Order: sequence, then structure tokens, then C-alpha cells
Amino acid sequence: PRHLAVYSGESLAILLEKTGFKVKKSSRFSFEYDPFGITQSVYNILGIEFNFLYKLLKGKKINSGGIKRMFYLLFICLTIIPLFFVSIVLSIFLGFFHSQDTMEVFAV
Repeated sequence: PRHLAVYSGESLAILLEKTGFKVKKSSRFSFEYDPFGITQSVYNILGIEFNFLYKLLKGKKINSGGIKRMFYLLFICLTIIPLFFVSIVLSIFLGFFHSQDTMEVFAV
């Protein structure tokens, strides 16, 4: 699994309230994370080195070298703009149905 724990909005609110917090606002949409996550997931599904785009943007070690790395970079350069716009639209659409993986909760 990619995460150690997965919470629903309700279970997280209960946990926060049991520890003395009160939920002020929650959202299942994050413009900061959702479009990028969808874009990266598409590249992972297509067989590009796992989290290649993330590693590239964060300056982390990329395992692929030589011609394979150049192919990945060229492919991403040719597809990133249209794919990212599709990811934004899909993120907004999924946000209406609360189907996103990202959950933001503001509690005091």
C-alpha cells in the first residue's frame, strides 16, 4: 500500500474530535495535489520510471539513464501540457463527487 492509514472524512473528524479538535472545514479537492497526482499516475501506468516526474521536479535521483532517460524526457515534454489540462478538468469533476484521494481538513 502507498499509505499507512486511510481515513474517511467522517472517521478523521471523529478522531480529531476525540483528541480535542473541532473540524472547521474539510474538502476532498486540492488544486495543489490532485492534477499533479493524476498526471504522475498516468505516466506511471504508461511504464515511465515510477514517479519520474516527481523525482525530476524535486531534483531526486532518477534511475533511468542514457537513451531511456532521454525518451522519458522527450515524451513528458510532448505530453505534459495537454495531459495536465485534462488532469485539472478531471480533478474538478471528481471533486464534485468527493472521489478524490486528497482530503484537506482544517481543525482548531
